[in-house]
Amino acid sequence: MAYEVNQVIKEVNNEVISLAQSHLIDRLLSLYLVGSFATKSISYARPDINYRLVFKGNVAADDFLIVGRVFQLVEDAFMDRATIRIEFRPFRYIKPRDIHDFEVSLNPIITSEQQINAEQVIFNKWRTQGFIHNHQLIFG
Repeated sequence: MAYEVNQVIKEVNNEVISLAQSHLIDRLLSLYLVGSFATKSISYARPDINYRLVFKGNVAADDFLIVGRVFQLVEDAFMDRATIRIEFRPFRYIKPRDIHDFEVSLNPIITSEQQINAEQVIFNKWRTQGFIHNHQLIFG
């Protein structure tokens, strides 16, 4: 069972990366994995994968809609295998359309080049510092 869970988690992550590259490549400056998945210490009982999406310039309303669509497509792709729980922290949790015994939470953290250049803090200083030490650059 642990191998199967690990495999599904990896496949979910690969799907997110593939869809982000195909739908957001013109707008994204970089995409990072942050947190426990990036450091290979993910909980298989309650797996969650955190992404930090850094947009070029300022983040536009359409960018949020495209990110939402990307994560909805991931949910669609795994509809028969796992519940994909999408959480736009710290703002909004989206109720999954299908419930399964196995669940993976996906947490896109959306920021911009402007916020980074202005040294604005995402969430709070403690959490932002945690990202610095627990991240993996995917592209950008």
